[in-house]
Amino acid sequence: MSVDTRAYSAGQFLFTLDSDAAATGWLKSVDGGGIKGSVIQENIGPDFVQIKHLATVEIEPLTVEVGLSGSKSILEWIQESFTRSKKSERFSRRNGSIIHADYNQKATMEYWFYEALISEVSFPTLDGSSTSPAYATVKFQPERFETKSKDGISIQGFDKQRQKLWSPSNFRFNIDGLNCRHVNKVESFTIKQKIKPLYFGTSRFPELEPAGIEIPNLTVTTASAYADDFIKWHQDFVVKGGKDPEFQKTGSIEFLDPQTQSAIFTIKLDKVGINHLNVEKSEGDADAIKRTKVELFVESMNLEISGSGLD
Repeated sequence: MSVDTRAYSAGQFLFTLDSDAAATGWLKSVDGGGIKGSVIQENIGPDFVQIKHLATVEIEPLTVEVGLSGSKSILEWIQESFTRSKKSERFSRRNGSIIHADYNQKATMEYWFYEALISEVSFPTLDGSSTSPAYATVKFQPERFETKSKDGISIQGFDKQRQKLWSPSNFRFNIDGLNCRHVNKVESFTIKQKIKPLYFGTSRFPELEPAGIEIPNLTVTTASAYADDFIKWHQDFVVKGGKDPEFQKTGSIEFLDPQTQSAIFTIKLDKVGINHLNVEKSEGDADAIKRTKVELFVESMNLEISGSGLD
């Protein structure tokens, strides 16, 4: 091996959607995308001899970590996947590619995927004390794929620093009618889309169809000294058994820019209810703020990116 030849460097991945250069984003990590064959075993004759052969095959889902503050096209794909509308009849199927590069950002391989559906989006824990960049984890399932060799094209020049502007400490949590200014933490949550594989005729690869959305519960933490609104809501709704339509609320999670002046994007929360509240473990003579943990259920989450300044 030449002294100038090195193994691929971790972290050099470029993500594109629908061949749109504006859709380009840098990935923190990439996993999956392999081909898996289903093995069938059959007994032959009286000697308990088994023969094995392949039947159908499937493409494993791809999982990527991406900073969403510089990836408007990925945000749009997420928005279309989990927001059903009359004008959206494609079920947000996308084509795209992941370019793998070596240590000096020269492209070495390109993985193309087609008719992909998002199956999961995980948002990281939002914590007012965090100082690291935040990344979302997006899992998607392609129907078809192909790999192409690259001839050393440079992938330098794309603005990957912009994606690091999204920090988990820059957020604003709101429930209408409640004092949420002292909510300092929203634990990680995952929105899922069920995908059903359908096999037809002699095709070895299945067609994919979405089969429903799963909306997660939320767990938030607030300073106990300012938790009166949550405590009253818990008493009325859980302890006293208030009627659902009357005590369910609306709210939002705003992911803010570094100056915490405007939202990079917002998740709208609808029909929010409270189902658990407790004071976190306290230590005697500890120099720490006493905090209350609140668990909420949510019927729907809608992503809003209009006016986010991501263009």
